Amino acid sequence: MKSNRIRFNGPLRRDRITINVVNAFILLSIALLTLGFGRANAQADLVETSVSNPPATTIEKGRFWVTDTVKNEGADPASPFVIQYYFSATGSKDTSSILLSGERSVASLNPGQSSRRPTIVTVPLGTPVGQYYLLACPDDNSCISSTKTVQLTAPDLVETSVSDPPASAFGGDSFSVTDTVQNQGNGSATASITRYYFSSTGVKDNGAVLLTGSRSIPALAPGAASKGTVTVKIPFNTPDGIYYLLACADDTDKVAESNDTNNCIGSSTQITSYYTANVLPITVNGSLCSAATSSSYPNKPCVSVTVCSPGSTTDCQTIDDILLDTGSSGLRIFKQVLTVSLTQETIDSNALAECIQYGDGSSDWGPVKMAGIILGNEPAVQVPIQVINQTFGTPPEPCQGQYPDTSPAEAGFNGILGVGIFNPDCGSECASYSDNGMYYICNGRICTGTAVPLSSQVPNPVALLPRDNNGVVVQLPGVPTGGSISVNGQLLLGIGNHSNNTPSAGVTAYAADDNPADDNYGEFLTTFNGTPLYSFLDTGSNGLFFPALSSLPGCGSYNSGWFCPSSLVNLSATNEGASGSPSGAVSFQIGNCDSLFSSSNMVFLDIGGDCPGEFDWGIPFHLGRTVYVGIENQSSTLGTGPYWAY
Repeated sequence: MKSNRIRFNGPLRRDRITINVVNAFILLSIALLTLGFGRANAQADLVETSVSNPPATTIEKGRFWVTDTVKNEGADPASPFVIQYYFSATGSKDTSSILLSGERSVASLNPGQSSRRPTIVTVPLGTPVGQYYLLACPDDNSCISSTKTVQLTAPDLVETSVSDPPASAFGGDSFSVTDTVQNQGNGSATASITRYYFSSTGVKDNGAVLLTGSRSIPALAPGAASKGTVTVKIPFNTPDGIYYLLACADDTDKVAESNDTNNCIGSSTQITSYYTANVLPITVNGSLCSAATSSSYPNKPCVSVTVCSPGSTTDCQTIDDILLDTGSSGLRIFKQVLTVSLTQETIDSNALAECIQYGDGSSDWGPVKMAGIILGNEPAVQVPIQVINQTFGTPPEPCQGQYPDTSPAEAGFNGILGVGIFNPDCGSECASYSDNGMYYICNGRICTGTAVPLSSQVPNPVALLPRDNNGVVVQLPGVPTGGSISVNGQLLLGIGNHSNNTPSAGVTAYAADDNPADDNYGEFLTTFNGTPLYSFLDTGSNGLFFPALSSLPGCGSYNSGWFCPSSLVNLSATNEGASGSPSGAVSFQIGNCDSLFSSSNMVFLDIGGDCPGEFDWGIPFHLGRTVYVGIENQSSTLGTGPYWAY
């Protein structure tokens, strides 16, 4: 009956919905379980059933093929997985197992399904020599081991002997080395290179000096050896020191060895090596002087200089017949002998040029250009130099005068290397005043005086060296009365920082005046014949020049200006520092220049000429002496420049 039906709308509907949802979930779960969805791979069972045996031997970074079979012995499919391979000394995967490079990816495996494929594996660098089983591990688990082992072999190159070096040598010297390399490992070594070092400690460390020269070693079987001899050269810039000689096998690290720490052996004796990068040979009328410019030029000290295009290490030329001049500063080279391209220095877009005057009335005129300069075996320095060119622009009056240098043949040299006591050649006066008489700017043929920053002035190139920059040392041998055909000496760069330029006991420094306002700026004092004179030491002067005495008559017209006494005259003078101390007597001789110049000799201890009002100690003073030239504001064991010392 209609009236007996009671409706419970809310609660009854909710219970019915809940029952229906639960029932649906149960039915869906049954369906999913039936289809296998939602079950973890735990029900799959991946088992390696086989793995191929490795090769009998291999090496570090060796590669070989591995073939393995993996089977899913579980009831459920296996999701994608990876098989990795190991070396194991025990046949089981443990903390000492070594993972090989190379793995195999398997997309999936249904129950009962197997996968078999080859894979390339690589032995990692650093794997210790030894015997190993090969493991194949699916999902890095359930590994199988090979039935046979692989022997990991590696060469081990060692030096078993090296000859002893000479007792002493200089940078640039060469000597022979005999050494023996042996492969004491259990694997063959490919070809290698043995190199050689100087070491103060006897081991190859950061202070070891690599020598020039190496030995090629052929491939060596285990136990084989290679003995050979090679010539090595000591780098010029090798520091002064006492060294062991090292021979180091496989020094370019081309062979994968079991031990890379035992490649070197040291000599049983040591070598004393002397620094020589700072050495420039000097020949006085010798091989570094051009015959074309020197036939009538006695006492001419010549050096070689390498000039490069700015910043270049290949566009370079070495120029001989460069006059060594400790009485000036800067490098000056005739245009006629330059073949490299140099960069013009400018001031306000105008070409910079320079006029230099000398005490004998000669002068050099020409543009200032940037160049790379190499002195001895020192690093190249980038410096402004003067290119001597009398046809550049219109030379100012001071460089049109008495004896302008127009060519190497006329001047008697290819250039001048000024390594005197000042840097740069003019200094603050030329930086402050345009009418300094030295520097000019040229626009076409018109040249006018200009002030020049210190950085654009022509410097003493020694002062710009990275290390040997505080001065120079001039060493020349003595000659007998009557002279020699030529002599050889050396110019050493730097003072007191290497064994070859360290002053000996008894060397006295004579300070030069360093005040540009003083009349004796750049000079010291010499008292001669009771008269105090301003004086200087100067390799660019080929005689001793001082006020004439009645006992020193002049020569005939051909050699006018030189002294020609009838017999050898013994004289003395006293040199003093610019402040009046220290002081020291100097004895010297003057001979008959007419007679001396008529001989076949070109280097003389006893030639001199008239120079009123000052004393110029030229080349004769330097013969038989070691003379130190200290650059202004630079310190050494002799003091702070400017000074001369001997």
